[in-house]
Amino acid sequence: MSRRKSLPLILIVESEENEALTITHALANESAVFATVDAKENIKDVIKQSPPQIFIFSVDEISSDQQSDIISFIKQINPNAIVIVLSQRADPVKIVESMRFGAFDYLVKPLEPTRLVSSISQAIHQLKSQTPSRSIDSIPTDRSQLSDAFAPFVGESILTLSILKKASVYAQRAFPIFLQGETGTGKRLLSRLIHNASGRTGDYVYISLEGLDDDAFYREFYSAIPRCKSGTLYIADISKTTLRQQRLIQQWFQEQEIHFPVNLNIPDLKIEDVRLICGSVTPLEELLPVGAFDQNLYYALTANSIRLSPLRENLEDIPVLLDYFLESCAQKQGKKAPSYPKELVTLLRSYTFPGNVLELSTLAENAMSYYEKGMLSQAAFQEIIDARRVKTAQILPEYMSLSEALSKCEPLPSLKEARELYIQEVLRRTEKNQSAAAKILGVTRQAVNSYLSVHPEANPGNGDKNSEKQ
Repeated sequence: MSRRKSLPLILIVESEENEALTITHALANESAVFATVDAKENIKDVIKQSPPQIFIFSVDEISSDQQSDIISFIKQINPNAIVIVLSQRADPVKIVESMRFGAFDYLVKPLEPTRLVSSISQAIHQLKSQTPSRSIDSIPTDRSQLSDAFAPFVGESILTLSILKKASVYAQRAFPIFLQGETGTGKRLLSRLIHNASGRTGDYVYISLEGLDDDAFYREFYSAIPRCKSGTLYIADISKTTLRQQRLIQQWFQEQEIHFPVNLNIPDLKIEDVRLICGSVTPLEELLPVGAFDQNLYYALTANSIRLSPLRENLEDIPVLLDYFLESCAQKQGKKAPSYPKELVTLLRSYTFPGNVLELSTLAENAMSYYEKGMLSQAAFQEIIDARRVKTAQILPEYMSLSEALSKCEPLPSLKEARELYIQEVLRRTEKNQSAAAKILGVTRQAVNSYLSVHPEANPGNGDKNSEKQ
C-alpha cells in the first residue's frame, strides 16, 4: 500500500472481521492512511516494514508479557507512536497493565463507533500538533502551553503546572482518574475541567456517596449512571464507601454492567461509555493495609493518579490566587479591585491554610465585604488568621500541637534552645519579614531587627527587601 506523504499511518491488528470493519469505517473520513493485518501474522515484521504512528491492536489472545513486548517494540521503532488497545472486557488488571506499558487508550469491544472515532481523532490530533510524546515528565513553563479548558484552575507555580499537565494528558484517555487532595484543594473543579478538556459529548455528573447505606447507594448509582452516558461521573470521596459498595463499582468497571440485589427491584444497568473520576481526601494506600479498600478497585483507579498539593506546600501561588479572588469578589460586589499592602502576601504565606485554596477565597471575600476605597486593609485577614492559629491543632488533627511536639522531643531542648528554634521557625514562615514576624512573636519590630542584627546568618534587613518585591 502506498502511503501519502504527511498523512499518519494507522496499523490495525484485529482478527475479528466485524471489529476490523468497524475501525476501517470509522477511519473513512479521517485524514489518515490505514492498513489492517490479521493477528496471526508476524506483527513485528509488519511494524518494521511500515512503522505506524498509530497502532491499534487486541490484547485478548496474548499474554501480558507479549503485550509489553509489542508496545516496547513499537516505541523503539517510533518513540512517538500512539497505541490504542482493544479488549472484550474492561479488565482492571489489563487496563492498568496497558497504561503502564504506554497505551494511549483502552477500548472495550464491541466497539462503539462514536467512542472509537473520538479516540482515533484525538490520536491524530496529537500527531498533527507535533507534540514529541505523551510523557507527563516535561512540565510546561507557563499557562500558554496548556489547554484553555484548564484556565479556571488558577496558579502559575511549578506544582500547579505539573498538576495541569497530568490532567491534560489524562483527559484524552478513557482510563479512570483518581484525584487525591485535602479539602479545598480543587478536586471537584479539576474533575469538571478534565471532562471539558476530554471532548466528551455527554454530561458531567457529580455524586457524593459518603454516609449512604447500601440501599441508598444502589439507588443513587442507578440514578446517576444514565445521566452521564458518553460523559463523566465524578464520585466525590471514594474512600468513604464500604467494601460492598466498592465492589459494585468494580463490577461496573470490569463488566460494563451492574447487577443489583433482587430485593431492591432495580433492573440490571448496562454502562455505556462513562468516564469515571474519583476523588478522595485520604490517600487510598493508607486504607489497603487495614482492609478498608478493595484492592482490585485500587489498582484500576490509581493508574492515572493526581495529587493536588495543599496550599501550604504551594506558597508560590498565593499572590496569583489572592489577585484572582480579589478581582472576582470585586466584580460580584460591584467594586473596583483594590491594591493591598505587600506585607499581606507575607502574612498569608506564614499561615498553614487548613482549608487550602477554598479558605483563601473566603478570606478574600470577607475582606472585600468591608472594603470601600483606597488600599485594602490587612486587618480583616489578620484578625481571622490570628483566631484560627489558636485552633489549628483542633482543625487539623494530623498536625501536632506544641505540647504534642514537646512530648515527642528527646531530649528536651533547653529554654534558650527552644526560644531560638521558635524564633527561627517564625522567621522562616514569614520569609524574614520583620513586621509579620513581630506580630506572631508578640514583640516590637525593633526587637526583631535587634535579633537579626546579632545573627548575621539570618541576613539582616532581608525581610523588608523581600516584602517590597512582592
